[in-house]
Amino acid sequence: MVQERCGPLPGSDTIPIIRRLAAAVEALPPADREAITGQLRSLAGPPPQDDGMPATDVQALADEGFEIGFHTLRHHRLTSLESNDLSHALADGLERLERTIRSRPALISYPHGKADARVAAAARESGFRYGFTSRPEAVTSDSDPLLLGRVEPSFRSSGHLALQLAGCLLRAARGGRG
Repeated sequence: MVQERCGPLPGSDTIPIIRRLAAAVEALPPADREAITGQLRSLAGPPPQDDGMPATDVQALADEGFEIGFHTLRHHRLTSLESNDLSHALADGLERLERTIRSRPALISYPHGKADARVAAAARESGFRYGFTSRPEAVTSDSDPLLLGRVEPSFRSSGHLALQLAGCLLRAARGGRG
């Protein structure tokens, strides 16, 4: 079912097949991803009752002063969407989140960490003030507020995390080069 829609799986055979399948599904157009999701859901059964955070808990966090951001409802790779689908992805589920936290979220964390200038412009037009990618780069005063990098922390060791952070800071000091 998945391989029929995805074709040959990306990546080398040394990468676990589940990761290669995930990458193939992630790259599909929204309609194909939704079709696969429906097929997988019918095979796996309904999600567990404790799937996701209840709205009351999200509301409690917001009430305590935590900043609640948006991540989209369907988790499509925004950079691959046409303009109409991109606008829909940035709006679908947002009104429900706004009602829950009683305000408009200022933050978006882009699905799969992927965003470009076009996605950032669409996010800006949708009212977001800050957007986070998964590009490992330091945030500086010159950073576009809707294309902020972040470091995915290494869990190998604290020394490895320190090297990641040092690399980001060094690249920022060099003006983003190397």
